[in-house]
Amino acid sequence: MADEAGETEPLVAETPVEETPAEETPAETPEEPVAEPVAAEEAAPAEEAAPAKDEKEAPKTELKSFVGEGDSCHFPDWIFSIAWISSIIIVIYLAWDYGFPSLENLEALMANYVDEEEIDELETATKVLYIPLYCIGIVSAGSIVWIIIMLLCGKLLMWSFLIAIIGGSGYAAVALYLGGSPTGSYLALPFAIICVFMCMYAYMISARIAFASVTLNIATHVILEYFSLLFMALIMIAVTAVYLVVWFVGLIGLYIYLTYECDDDECSGATNTLIIYFIMLLFFFWTAEVLKNIVVVTTVGVVALWWTGQGTMLAVPMSFCRATTWNLGAICFGSLLIAIVTTCVAIIGFLETQAKKSGNKIAEYALMCLGCLMKCLEECIKYMTAYAFCFVGIYGHSFMKAGYEVLVCIATDLPLLITNDGLVGTVVMMGQLIMAAGSAYTANYLFEYKDWADGLEAATSEDDAQSNLVLMGASIGWGVSGILFGLITAGNKAALILWKEKPEYLKESHPAFYEELDYIWTVSMGRVKAEAAAASDGEKADEPAAAEEGKEEA
Repeated sequence: MADEAGETEPLVAETPVEETPAEETPAETPEEPVAEPVAAEEAAPAEEAAPAKDEKEAPKTELKSFVGEGDSCHFPDWIFSIAWISSIIIVIYLAWDYGFPSLENLEALMANYVDEEEIDELETATKVLYIPLYCIGIVSAGSIVWIIIMLLCGKLLMWSFLIAIIGGSGYAAVALYLGGSPTGSYLALPFAIICVFMCMYAYMISARIAFASVTLNIATHVILEYFSLLFMALIMIAVTAVYLVVWFVGLIGLYIYLTYECDDDECSGATNTLIIYFIMLLFFFWTAEVLKNIVVVTTVGVVALWWTGQGTMLAVPMSFCRATTWNLGAICFGSLLIAIVTTCVAIIGFLETQAKKSGNKIAEYALMCLGCLMKCLEECIKYMTAYAFCFVGIYGHSFMKAGYEVLVCIATDLPLLITNDGLVGTVVMMGQLIMAAGSAYTANYLFEYKDWADGLEAATSEDDAQSNLVLMGASIGWGVSGILFGLITAGNKAALILWKEKPEYLKESHPAFYEELDYIWTVSMGRVKAEAAAASDGEKADEPAAAEEGKEEA
């Protein structure tokens, strides 16, 4: 015991040595084995702190790229791309074998119905083609200006539309009520209801207006940053116009062959003729949709690359190559669905016109109802395929898998999709109306101050020529601006999907946009808080069940 006590005394005596100044501590610590775990304990927090620093400065390479991850499927839906290419070959064959030879004899065929002077007047009227070219140029420039306006004040445009409806309906209600008319109070009631309803609606979606304005800002920012997307859209318009000419030549040749040259009884059958023209219409609408949706998928791919911070000078060529190779089958599949329904709507409209001319009211009203149903089906398919093409452009999915993802989005968050699309669509529609009005004014101005339409005026009449040109200008303005603004619509849908599924990538690549969207999403809309509350409620509901299971096991 004495020896043990003697051994403990040096330990007690050495304890004050630990309180030596910091200058002597480094010299003693290597000799003491106790210092090693202390150093390990000090090193552990430093190692734990290192990941925290890395999280703040996390490199973008740590996040796995998801853009085009489904492209490894090797041309999904390839059979539809082959079918589409075959349809183009058929149209070119009809134009080459039937159309162009028939055009050589077109003057002889027209001589049976018009005289030589009218033919010369029609040839002079070809100068009128300068007018649509000017309209396309002005609409293209105006669309770019409107995109810049949407970038700078998209939120203001959304609020201005709602305020205009509220102010207009409120003013109409007050004016009718105070007008002194005996029916004024009754007429003021609907406007008052509209005003109150729109006020409530504006209050309820104020946060979603802020969210939609940011997604619109992202879409316009990407389009203006990658300006070649606009040129690609214009090139696709030109390609569609060339295909329209070839298709029209083939259709004329086919019509002349079936009407004048074919002696077979099958050519004279109304059913066979209707089927032939149905297929020709289907070919045109299919190609037009494919070319348009190639632009859409390319735009979505560029937005996805920008979202992940991989946007470079080659973003547009890379996305275009993916859209025309890996994703072409999915694009042709979805475009075929739209083309079939659109062709059915056109055929039903034609049959409705024929029934109206024949005076068959039952057939007319039946076809009218059928046409209305088909039009609703067409809009639903277009809406769903628009989101399906977003999944195709982002992930490279097949069209069936992309359609499944769209159904999941609709089932889980349909109000957000409808509200966001409605708000952005309102701003886009305002731009389309302005472009249509500007193009119509341009056509009317060129008609009055240029002699380009003199031949058309001589072939028809002044009033008919002017009205037709104004209508043509409005159609060009609406159509061309719709294609260019389709880039904005596609980019907005892509931004919404990417925010719902891959927000962490935006945080790494563009933190300013992320912070703005995250604040609106969490604070203004309360989406994350609601999900957290639901999760905590689920955990609380699981606690009694777990306790009962523990009792049973005990």
